[in-house]
Amino acid sequence: PGSWHEFVERAQGVFLSWCQHFAARYNRFMALSVQLSVPIAQLGRVRVFPNDCQNLVGVREAVDEGFNFINRTIPFESCSAYRKTLLMIARCPRGGKTTILAHLHHRLRDEGFNAMSISFNGGTYFRRLQGESASEALFRIITNQLDLQIDKNRTRNCDWKALDDHIGHMPFVLLIDDINILFPIIEIDLALILKKYFINKENRCLVVSSHHLFLENAGIPLWSDCESHLSMCSLSLLNMPESYNTTELTQMNEVHCAGITRSTASFYGGIPSLMYATAMQPEETPAHLFSLFMKGMSKNRSDFEDFVTELVTGIAEPSVRHYLCFSSGPSSHPSFGILFKWPLCFVQCIMNHYRGIAEAQYISECIDVLCRDSSTAGDGIVLQQSIRIAILLRFVLTTRKGFGVPFQLCEADEVQAADIQMVALGEGITTIQQAHQIIRYYARTTTRTTLVLFYPVEASFAPFDGFCALFQSLKLLKVCGYRCDDNNKEPSGTVPDWVTQGGHLLRSQAPRRHKTDGPDANGWTHYNETETNGFLGWTLRIMHTK
Repeated sequence: PGSWHEFVERAQGVFLSWCQHFAARYNRFMALSVQLSVPIAQLGRVRVFPNDCQNLVGVREAVDEGFNFINRTIPFESCSAYRKTLLMIARCPRGGKTTILAHLHHRLRDEGFNAMSISFNGGTYFRRLQGESASEALFRIITNQLDLQIDKNRTRNCDWKALDDHIGHMPFVLLIDDINILFPIIEIDLALILKKYFINKENRCLVVSSHHLFLENAGIPLWSDCESHLSMCSLSLLNMPESYNTTELTQMNEVHCAGITRSTASFYGGIPSLMYATAMQPEETPAHLFSLFMKGMSKNRSDFEDFVTELVTGIAEPSVRHYLCFSSGPSSHPSFGILFKWPLCFVQCIMNHYRGIAEAQYISECIDVLCRDSSTAGDGIVLQQSIRIAILLRFVLTTRKGFGVPFQLCEADEVQAADIQMVALGEGITTIQQAHQIIRYYARTTTRTTLVLFYPVEASFAPFDGFCALFQSLKLLKVCGYRCDDNNKEPSGTVPDWVTQGGHLLRSQAPRRHKTDGPDANGWTHYNETETNGFLGWTLRIMHTK
């Protein structure tokens, strides 16, 4: 027994010695990994998210577009007659930016280009050294990748000219993933360096991805779509994949993506990678991603109203610029410039952020209905809930900003600062006569000026999908009805006299009549496809028309 105990003690001592030895080696490795800013195994590589999909919808087209841009612009240098731009890939988290950059990098290498990829996303463990600027951090990582023999104590003295000479005259493409993590607020000196050495030069090209299109310094846009005196770098936008085709979306993964429906695609804004990532990693919900970015953000009503304006117009509002990182990405409009849209999954997160505001909760409930029964919901449900959300958005714009009155229900000055409510016509309410009684009864309880959206819950309710009503001082002043239709059928029934502002038929397919023609003989005003999309606003119209 004595010898056995001695053996055990010696074994324990050896085991503890091994543990201490390997722990010390591991700590030295991790310290080196942090010093290099990215893991050694990942140095210089854009990391594709786990379980990367080989059938991700739209990637091939996006890579072709990016490669053609590079191939077309890289031989030239900027001059008074020709302005080179960087290529910007901007979209929400899990939007496919990293995947497209990875595939673009491989394509460039296959085609003989000298390409370098740098990633600052969550998988690279990027850390700034103490007191290190963004310019110094980028210089350190590039020189590490190129294996330049630079004194580690002198990396703060960034010799970009020496680096430029080392790269030489061969075509060189620098791809930077999640550049917003390197500098959420860009440093002007770095913007000028990137412009001088990686954009303007002959045989150079810069491709960056970011959650944000605009990286700002004291309110000055340093990346923009135009070369103004304030702009440090101009950009071109890559068209990102977007699809509502359930056949191709379900083929991304026959097991995990088999349940994708039209309403699922609408909920995720038609972003294939977001649908795929959520299917493969259910814990990475939009709400989880939102919580990582939005800690400590304000919840005041003016910000909510500004975001509603963005949803309808697509034009970024400076006060809520932080929500741009959840957008589907920017698009160029010939008349309005850069416009933004948001996936409904992140719209719902933002609305839940303002949970104390009634209208925000109403909008969130409508989005819930859209995705609640995704196994059976089709185009009709998508249009119906889209119209309902659009009405609520326009109620907010009408009462707080003085424009956007839905269906010409009233003049904007009649409802300034009015209350907004959404009321369900309960179970068993299947006729417009029953609906009329409920709406009349509601007037008896409403003392303040109030805009109310009434909607039926019974599928057999006809011929309306809802009513908009204006109440004031215990009176029903005005009411209109609306119906959404995905086909070109004429509505059944005549609009009753108590619906004072008439019926409004909104269709996704162009009918024979148009809104400007006025109501037909049965009291219905017809909206064609263009007019319906105008009513929906920029975010909802894009979702619906795909």
